[in-house]
Amino acid sequence: MSNFSLRPLYPSDSLEELTSMLHRAYKPLADQGMNYTASDQTVDVTRERTQLGVCFVACSNDDQIIGCVCCHKTLQGVSKTWYRRASVWVIEMLAVEPDWQGKGVGSALLSRAEAWACEQGADETALDSAAKAKELIDFYLSRGYSEVDFTRWQGKNYESLIFAKELM
Repeated sequence: MSNFSLRPLYPSDSLEELTSMLHRAYKPLADQGMNYTASDQTVDVTRERTQLGVCFVACSNDDQIIGCVCCHKTLQGVSKTWYRRASVWVIEMLAVEPDWQGKGVGSALLSRAEAWACEQGADETALDSAAKAKELIDFYLSRGYSEVDFTRWQGKNYESLIFAKELM
């Protein structure tokens, strides 16, 4: 029996709380010098990112948000062709409260986002991570993702690897 549940982000959920959780989840990466967007994004950026498609949250038994993931159709205005492919849905802003990491929350969120993308007709999902973020890369590889491309996003101080996974 798990001690957390997954659900869509509700309009009544606090975006301030979600943003704070994102900052805490991404702090170890920021401390290593990687300026991921979620490490210091504003509440307005959180709102924009959660409205691109669907945002799922993981909640503890006392209904505290302990994780999130967003999934949406292709990214607009990017030069990388993988993210522009019509059959690809993008997964981003995967985050888990530090005290909950390693307890299956991230895997459950990622599985839910993949299932949702499949329900929407996606053939594959894609996501990216800093090339220096070994633990994240190992996690994505263990989940069946394969490296398909790389990029350096505007304003980021690291090269990103792009990963994709075919959906069944």
